[in-house]
Amino acid sequence: MVALIILGVLLFILAGGLSCLVTIYNGLVLVKNNALKAWSNIDVLLKQRHDEIPKLIGACEGYMKHEKETLAKVIALRNSAAVAGSVAEKGAKEGALSGRSWPSLQDCISRVCSWFFRTARPGWPCPRQRRAEAGRHHAGA
Repeated sequence: MVALIILGVLLFILAGGLSCLVTIYNGLVLVKNNALKAWSNIDVLLKQRHDEIPKLIGACEGYMKHEKETLAKVIALRNSAAVAGSVAEKGAKEGALSGRSWPSLQDCISRVCSWFFRTARPGWPCPRQRRAEAGRHHAGA
């Protein structure tokens, strides 16, 4: 009877040890599969990056072409402005450089005044009206 109990305990220990070994083996297989999956993901990312490089080069070449054309235009306009004789010619040449012509002082003043009168609060009296109203209030008092 004692031998049967000892045999049962040994079988129990052996089964426990075997289940521990199976669990450890399954964990190692899981780690191996995760590592392979990670390397596969890295390969996919590297292939995607490799496919994007020609697109990036094309975009950079287009930008370089644009910058080269812009620089050539700026140099040509600056050189023409440098040889201009009068101030009006220089202003016209520099206006061509910025893409717009410079307005005269009269135009600037008229634009500012028109903006001011458009944005002024309606019913806001001008100084003459205020003086006239102040005179009426003092005269009535």
